[in-house]
Amino acid sequence: MSQDSRPVAAPGEPALAERLYSDQIKAYAARGDQDASLEPAAWRLLKRNPTCGSQVLFTARPLAGQARLDNPEIELGCDARRACLLTQAATSALVEGLQGLRLEEARAKLASGQQRLQELLASGQAPSDANGTAQDWPQLAMFAPAARVRARHSSIMLPFLTASQALAEITDA
Repeated sequence: MSQDSRPVAAPGEPALAERLYSDQIKAYAARGDQDASLEPAAWRLLKRNPTCGSQVLFTARPLAGQARLDNPEIELGCDARRACLLTQAATSALVEGLQGLRLEEARAKLASGQQRLQELLASGQAPSDANGTAQDWPQLAMFAPAARVRARHSSIMLPFLTASQALAEITDA
């Protein structure tokens, strides 16, 4: 076990495992059934994390009856029931952050969230709010303790990478 992944804490401080699997992470992970895939879906992508085996199925479709098909408001789902607790929590955070947006808005917000999450995992601290991403993605702060456990970074990033690839492939709604 590497030193970075040992659950060592200062006196009076919760162990890393307790901070990594916090009540907030557990609550977000429990919402997974609400964020299941949509059927029928106009777009879908399944990705698997080769390190831990977690799977995320991203599905999306334009809301029915829209006049603007060039940039539709999308409905999305992300099924992470075959995933670890951190992937499930990240999936719920992703769905919460993107629900109800138009396609182009979702792409832009997803890009900012993905960048914020990468910075957070690299440093363990939330990046400055100069570009507004801390306000757009406040729920991502729950992953700060994972910065010390590099082996878990790919699990947390999996839903964001899956959604990013799926949304990038949508060319004509």
